[in-house]
Amino acid sequence: MKSLRHSQFQSQSEADSVMTRTLEGIIKFWDRAAEELYGWKKEEAIGRVSHELLQTEFPKPLKEIDSELVAKGQWEGKLVHATRSGGRIVVESRWTFDSTAPSGSVVEINVPSSNTEPNRKTRSTDTNARSRGRDGKLRRTVVRTTLLSLATLWVFYAFFGRVLIRTMYASDWIANVSGFMMGRTFTPVESYYWQADRLLWSATLTILTLLLVYWLISYDARGTLLAVFSALISSFLLFCALEMAPSLIKTFHLDIVSPYFAYKANYDYDDQLVFREKPFNHGVTDSFKGSHYSPIYKIDVPSLTVEWITDENGFRNSRRTDSADVVILGDSYMDYGQNGSDTFPGRLEEKLSGLTVMNLGKSGYGPFQYLEVLKRFGLKYKPRYALFAFYEGNDILDIRNYRLWKAGQLTTADPSHFMAQKSLYGRYRLALQTTARHVNEAVLEWVQAALDKNPLLGEERYRIHPDIALLDLGDGKLEKINIADGFTRWHDAMVEQENWVALENILREFRDVCAAHQITPIVLYVPSSSHIYAQFSTSASGGNWLAIREGEVAAKKNTEQQVGRQVQSLGLEFVSLSPILERRAKEGRLLYFPLDPHWNSEGTELVATYVADYFKTKYLSSAN
Repeated sequence: MKSLRHSQFQSQSEADSVMTRTLEGIIKFWDRAAEELYGWKKEEAIGRVSHELLQTEFPKPLKEIDSELVAKGQWEGKLVHATRSGGRIVVESRWTFDSTAPSGSVVEINVPSSNTEPNRKTRSTDTNARSRGRDGKLRRTVVRTTLLSLATLWVFYAFFGRVLIRTMYASDWIANVSGFMMGRTFTPVESYYWQADRLLWSATLTILTLLLVYWLISYDARGTLLAVFSALISSFLLFCALEMAPSLIKTFHLDIVSPYFAYKANYDYDDQLVFREKPFNHGVTDSFKGSHYSPIYKIDVPSLTVEWITDENGFRNSRRTDSADVVILGDSYMDYGQNGSDTFPGRLEEKLSGLTVMNLGKSGYGPFQYLEVLKRFGLKYKPRYALFAFYEGNDILDIRNYRLWKAGQLTTADPSHFMAQKSLYGRYRLALQTTARHVNEAVLEWVQAALDKNPLLGEERYRIHPDIALLDLGDGKLEKINIADGFTRWHDAMVEQENWVALENILREFRDVCAAHQITPIVLYVPSSSHIYAQFSTSASGGNWLAIREGEVAAKKNTEQQVGRQVQSLGLEFVSLSPILERRAKEGRLLYFPLDPHWNSEGTELVATYVADYFKTKYLSSAN
């Protein structure tokens, strides 16, 4: 059999198609010429019955042809075959039978007929088949050339791209270099590395997408459009199913790849609070490194195991109780920690012996929600004290977002937890966008981390990321930290007078509600990490941070003074955490996570002790 097939293959021209099949017609071999002629891939053809796949029209009954084939060992004649696209083609067919093979084997060579065709349609389909063959070769050439070019470009860039960027950055002899590197006198070279990485990655994704579209449309335009339409319909139906049964999101781990599905799996819409965390929510994360963690920052941080348990109201309390001495209102600073005991409210209760503390803080909430939480949930506990924790990093921004949300003026660029107000189609688009963006950024981070290891750059391949501040905490101790969470980042929201008027009204109502229920109201001021550490950052910090450093240092007291004036004018107690955090920072202690805006365990313990001492001195000593 091997010699027979070899001789047949040698005698055929490049345009001839070859298949090997059993006498019953089951295809065993299908060459590339057959793929081009008929449109079916090898994987699709093998195992099929050839006469059924090609809808063969025989010049006489098949039984007679098979009898002649077995008797003489070969048969020749004209056949009409169907192509995958539905056309018909006339071929000159030669069959050779090998009786020595198990159950018999037939080598069938089909050549498009160049003379006698049964009708005009057949001539047309024959021409189309030849055209498809040429198109297939062109398609493969385009795809191979493009992929090879991209691969070559990436290999060159991986080894020499950053070397070239560094050379341009350090040299003046390259003509018009300043036009390519605007601001290079104050921008670190690493910024240009990552900008080039992002540009090349974006271009690669665009080219690959266009290449895929070209391949699919040139191969089968109608089938491609049908497949795309089917995929969109299927994804939309899946989205609708997840909207109705969000518990499936965690089952399929979709909350990991999409911020939208993470929101949907853990929160419900609320017409006053915007969203509420689901009651009795439970989850464990084994490798948490910070909400801002990325390998491109080149900061080694230990992984944390975080266990998250919520009560019947969706807040992070591990026990159920009908009463509490202290209720704490705030954002993620209040519910952040490895477990319930590691949070600020948990540590505070441990230090206030005999007093119970309820944690009513929620990540993503702002002052409007703090007040609503007090009225809806906090009053039920009949507390003696209510702690309103104002976070300077984004609480004014949260007021702005809440006002726009109430007015129906938020855009897709605004925080994702406001997304529930969108239409079903709007949420579907948002789910697709956030998923694609999250996956793209994750892959880009991996690409950048790999490129950072360019051996040609030697020890100078990496200094410090542009967003990172390098802190000098004394005694030669240097710490890297991302602290761009302060004043210049939210400048527009900070200067809008309407937001400050809204804050004053919120604090006034907070005071009045507490007075009506014999509750002592206290405003706790939570400074951002830039407030505490901007002054310790050195000139060796990243360029993006250095560009805003002076503004952060100059403005660090502005928000606190403004809030303090409002609080005191309303007759409320004002407890600022800035003095204790600044004092400990001057002693060389890092109290915030390097890649997360929250306090680390040492910082949480410090402020819990400070607030507990305030309670004992101000209120509890006289009570005893």
